Amino acid sequence: MEITWPTVGGFVETLCKNKVNSCTGQQAKHVTIRKASSQEFWRIKDHFSASWDPLKGTCGQLCFVLVISNQTLKQQFNDYLSTLSIRAVSQYYHGTSLKCAIYDTKRICSDESCGICGVSHRGVLPKYKSTSIKFQRFGNGYYLAPNSSKSHDYTQGYDKYRAMFLCDVAEGNKFIVRNNNTKLAEPPIGYDSVYGEHGGVLNYDEIVLYTPKALLPTHILIYIKDGIHKIA
Repeated sequence: MEITWPTVGGFVETLCKNKVNSCTGQQAKHVTIRKASSQEFWRIKDHFSASWDPLKGTCGQLCFVLVISNQTLKQQFNDYLSTLSIRAVSQYYHGTSLKCAIYDTKRICSDESCGICGVSHRGVLPKYKSTSIKFQRFGNGYYLAPNSSKSHDYTQGYDKYRAMFLCDVAEGNKFIVRNNNTKLAEPPIGYDSVYGEHGGVLNYDEIVLYTPKALLPTHILIYIKDGIHKIA
């Protein structure tokens, strides 16, 4: 199975919300977090930089790349992929909140408002789809972007760092749109995802998925840019 980068052109979403803020020091049995190899780091860094729109300012300084291995989510993703008529996998960015020092601990924290740890552990959850982003251009879905700079707008940091995911996405048959349709709850019949192309109402491309099974977080990108910010 070949994994491709989509043509650059973006967005994202948030996920978890609650209170506690501490690292458990324990790792979920089905999840491991490790530092990326040097070769993998530079491959991802090159694309992170290349997909950053200079109109959004200087590219973020990528400091760490962590590899997520979650066998439960991987099996769910592969099972879903096998049901599609178009089984190509592409990689997109997904911005969310960082509330712990996972770049040091390599551990899932217990703070449910930490989107990075929550998604790494449980995947994206339907109940959190619309909790942080008020305007959803293509309805209540999971938004991702081919532009790292677009996803940056939907991150919230910890200490001096921000973070976003790099995800494998089972796009399936994409429904291409250039105008808003905020009432969408699923792709039109015969399609598996909605792809917003820049032009019309969009400045950047974005893909919207309506099932959590269609995306698999594979890497956590930790970087420095614009302080810790609050999610848009």
